[in-house]
Amino acid sequence: MSRTVMCRKYQTELDGLDRPPFPGPKGQDIFETVSKKAWQEWLHEQTMLINEKHLNVMDPQARAFLDEQRDRFLNNENYDRGIRATCSRCEQINAHGLTPPAQAALIRALIARIAQSVEQGIENPRVGGSIPPPGTIQESPAHKSGAFFMATGCAFPP
Repeated sequence: MSRTVMCRKYQTELDGLDRPPFPGPKGQDIFETVSKKAWQEWLHEQTMLINEKHLNVMDPQARAFLDEQRDRFLNNENYDRGIRATCSRCEQINAHGLTPPAQAALIRALIARIAQSVEQGIENPRVGGSIPPPGTIQESPAHKSGAFFMATGCAFPP
C-alpha cells in the first residue's frame, strides 16, 4: 500500500514520494507535503528552466534560483516559466478583445515582419521601428497546423 500525503500543490490526498528527494530538512518537508504527481511535474518544469535559461547546476546562484522557483511552483505561486510564459504581444492582442481568427492573422503578420527583417539583416525586434512593414506571409504546413505556435508556446494558434 502506498503512502499518501496532503499535497500542498493540489490541496488533496495523493500518493506520496517513496523517499525524500534530497537530504536535510527541506527534503524532509517535501517528502511530507508534496505528492508524487506534483514532484514529477516540478522535475519537468525544472528541466525546462535549466534548458531554456542555460543554467549550470553547479553554480550556487543557479541552484538558489531553482530552489526559489521550486518553492513557488509547489506553493501555487507565480514562478518563472521561461520562454513558455505568455509573450507580451499575446497579452496585448488578447487585451484588445480580438476574435481568434483575427488574433491568428495579426500574429502571422508580426512573425512575417520579423522573418523579413532577419532575411534582410536589419532585425532587432526589441527596438521599435527597426522592423520594416508590412512583411510577406507565406504559410507553411507548420503554420497551418499550429505546430509553430505550439513550439513557441504562443497562446493564440491559427
